Amino acid sequence: MFWKFNYHQVSAIDSILCKENVTVEEILDEDDVLQECKAQNTKLIDFLSRPNVIEAMVNYIVNEPSEDVDEKIRFKYPSTSCELLTCDVFSITENLVKEQALTEKLWSFLDNESPLNPLLASFFSKTVGILLKRNTEATFHFLRGRHDTVDTILKHFNTSAIMDLLMRLVTCTENPQLKFAILKWLDEESLITKLILLINPAVECEMHSYASQVLCDIIRQGRERLPTMIDSELYDPLLRTIERQETVQLLIENMLKEINDEKSDSAIVSGIQVLLAMIDLRRSNEQLEDASLIIDPKEFAEGVDNEIQGILPRLKDLNNLLKCPPRRQAMQTTFGLLQPPLGNVRLHVAKLVSALLLTNVHGVNVELASLGTLELLWDLFFKYSWNNFLHSHVEHCIITVLTNTPNEEDGVRVSPLIDTLFKKCQILERIVDNWEENEKETTNPSSQRKGHMGYLTRIANTLATRLERGPNKEILQFYFKDLSEDVHARWEKFISGSLKETNIKNAIELVKPANSGTSSISDDDDFPRAVSGNLPKIYNHYQMSDLGPSMIDKLSYDEDEFQDDDECLKAHYDALEDVKFKIDMPDNMNSADLFEARCNEKMTAFDETTEDVWEEREFSITSESNEQVSREDSTEQNRSSSDSDSSDDGVTEGSQFVTFSNPFSQSSEQGDNDQSNNAAWTANFNAQIADEGIWSKPSDGGSKESDTNWADFGNQASSESNSIEISTHQIEDPKPMEVDSSNSENNQKVQSENSSQMSSAIVDGDNSMEIANGDN
Repeated sequence: MFWKFNYHQVSAIDSILCKENVTVEEILDEDDVLQECKAQNTKLIDFLSRPNVIEAMVNYIVNEPSEDVDEKIRFKYPSTSCELLTCDVFSITENLVKEQALTEKLWSFLDNESPLNPLLASFFSKTVGILLKRNTEATFHFLRGRHDTVDTILKHFNTSAIMDLLMRLVTCTENPQLKFAILKWLDEESLITKLILLINPAVECEMHSYASQVLCDIIRQGRERLPTMIDSELYDPLLRTIERQETVQLLIENMLKEINDEKSDSAIVSGIQVLLAMIDLRRSNEQLEDASLIIDPKEFAEGVDNEIQGILPRLKDLNNLLKCPPRRQAMQTTFGLLQPPLGNVRLHVAKLVSALLLTNVHGVNVELASLGTLELLWDLFFKYSWNNFLHSHVEHCIITVLTNTPNEEDGVRVSPLIDTLFKKCQILERIVDNWEENEKETTNPSSQRKGHMGYLTRIANTLATRLERGPNKEILQFYFKDLSEDVHARWEKFISGSLKETNIKNAIELVKPANSGTSSISDDDDFPRAVSGNLPKIYNHYQMSDLGPSMIDKLSYDEDEFQDDDECLKAHYDALEDVKFKIDMPDNMNSADLFEARCNEKMTAFDETTEDVWEEREFSITSESNEQVSREDSTEQNRSSSDSDSSDDGVTEGSQFVTFSNPFSQSSEQGDNDQSNNAAWTANFNAQIADEGIWSKPSDGGSKESDTNWADFGNQASSESNSIEISTHQIEDPKPMEVDSSNSENNQKVQSENSSQMSSAIVDGDNSMEIANGDN
């Protein structure tokens, strides 16, 4: 055992470090250098903590390797150096930050011309990231003292690793004072303004995407930190700068700039993504619900209101993008030629309009109504009938308009967008016309249903519901009454006819929940359904429920469902009433007769003479003689009395067979031949008992004291004659309930003889046994 002799394998790195003038390359060539460093190898850590060694590793990271080196090992030294510097060893990171010259050399990597080597840039970003994490304050003081740090970072912003470095700088610490100092310094360096200026058609497209992503992350993380800053004087300077009205207007102005009379798709899409992050109330409301006890909604809404006021003056320019989007080439699809395609710009504008409608600001509603934005989106809804992304946003716009609380103007409740829907969009007429057109087209077997019909169904259902109830019920009914009688008649016919049929089809459950067919629980009950993925909720509901009469009624079953009359058998589910099954049956046969006839075909009727195989039985014991057995035993007197009793009853001394009849005999329908094949298990006690066993007395030559209580296993060899044979013996009498012995006295004698033989075998020590299975 190695540990017994204090044996351990000497590390190759330890051997190298024992030499003089060890170079960094020798250490970096070792495959286990990283494992040894993480294992806190003292010699290795002392070596790597030297300033000259750290400098050599930094040089490998910041300098481009020679192109003459093989590509497989070209970046081996930079990669290993980066892993060693970032393996979270305190002495290494401490010396790297302490020596300002080393830190300056590391940051000199950003002085290289763009574009940077992406692999080296990732090594640099990872090394700086560990410094920001472990030595935040020292690294921050160095960056603040360095000239044009932010500009240098943004110069290489087209490299993804440098973008990650900027986000690490924003989120490097959780210390409130230190974080506030870092964010304040970044705001003083005009980080937000410089990022917005990158979303410009004059800048390459990669810059647009990276700048937009960083701005969105700053907004999201800034609002997530609001709960921690509400009770203190600290705030997020970057978030406040973004929420200013001037910043929003600067963003829209830059993204809408033209180069050679052409707008940039990438700049517009990236800018709209930032605007959506500012005013997307759906995600913001979730954050408010989680922190509703510590966040002031008014303060949160104040920032959003500033952003909306910045967007409001440029709504006209955004609306023009729906009319005149950037030019795009025609696109061939499986459903025809799109000329021009919808484009990512118009899709994002529709998404922005949907987010603006959620704010329910009266000025925004009036401006959108005057610009006819909803009318443009409604036309695009039918024009691009296979673009479900567009359909989703248009549907959300219309449903939001129908459900928003009306605004008050001079004490009167008004909704200018509902006026647009009924007068300019003609929403009722367009829904009915498009539905009838689709039904005519689907009559042709080669045609198919249009792609927007599902969204149109939901819009029609929402409109029909809001006409009956909701905050805009009075306004909707006012505009509905102004429509012509023909429109009223067509709409009522559509609601009670085609729309109702479609809703019934859509309500059919393809897979029924468990226990929903016979249980009295209806779909309207608020008791959770037993469906996959909802079991924990159901169990919690059950635990919290009171087992009172109402709960028992829900879990009970309707007795009428167990009636066997024809009416119950012919009952059907409402949702599946149109499903028909084809069954070959006579016209004059009802369901009950058909069921009974089918059962008679599949099942064989029981005969009255058929024996019940499950009835309780007694096993029979049969005694037979085959051969004479001579027995010599120390207990001859007990066995002889048993033999004499057996001979008086007509049983010959010899092999004794104990037969157990088969309780599962075959039925009488299988015939007498099958009955003759029934077999029983018979025990043949053909045991010739030896004179001496293992417990016999010791020989005369042994010592009396030493031989006492010792067993002799020398005569344990088995003999074929001394065996218990179990064989299969045919039963002449097929009746299993009859006892083969002439009377009960004979049966008792046989049992007495068998028990006597077994006891003799145990006393004499015959320990051999032979088991055989055969026919007599």
